[in-house]
Amino acid sequence: MLKTSDIEEYFKVRINENCLNLLEVWNIFKNFSGEKVSCDEAALMFECGNHYHQKEGIFYTHFIRQFTHNDHIDKITIEVLFEGVDQLCDLEFGLIHLEDNQTNITNFFKEVENLYEFQEVLKFIPQKINIIFNKI
Repeated sequence: MLKTSDIEEYFKVRINENCLNLLEVWNIFKNFSGEKVSCDEAALMFECGNHYHQKEGIFYTHFIRQFTHNDHIDKITIEVLFEGVDQLCDLEFGLIHLEDNQTNITNFFKEVENLYEFQEVLKFIPQKINIIFNKI
């Protein structure tokens, strides 16, 4: 069983810092969802949209797994950034799934993979991939 303190390292070992392959990162994230993590409750999230506060359009895709504990929340976000891609500027979507059983997790991944937004993002090469761990 993984400790939440080990999660950031889990991804840094598996995602090469020069990796710009969205599908490869997605598959690593999917595999990670099968890892048991010490927490009270867990959730998976997919979201995409634009960082409007930037001068130039930066489109993001986030793969998130959140872990609720008695006194705090730990969150790992795999942030995939695309710059200057006009075709993505109008896309925005969010989907959340509480991890209650493996069948529903499989359905969550199928739902994400069938989204128009996800399919469109796969057509482009990201500029950068960030691994972000937050304690809330």
